[in-house]
Amino acid sequence: MRSALQQSSKAWELVKQWQRQGRDQVPDCPNCLTPRLRIEDQSVRPHSEWYHLTCSACGYEETVHLSMRQPMTGLD
Repeated sequence: MRSALQQSSKAWELVKQWQRQGRDQVPDCPNCLTPRLRIEDQSVRPHSEWYHLTCSACGYEETVHLSMRQPMTGLD
């Protein structure tokens, strides 16, 4: 069984692949390896990136999040 960190890392790899190859491409599910993975961009830019991954074949579900740093202000 993979750790939560390994699962999140694999999820981010899939999101990056999905972004590079075009969002109409369907990546393989990391759990059952069928090409039925759905990635939904739920981001709230410029504050954070959120992606929800689901597989209709096996029920795999994961949400990954990346906070985007805010510029520092008021330091003068």
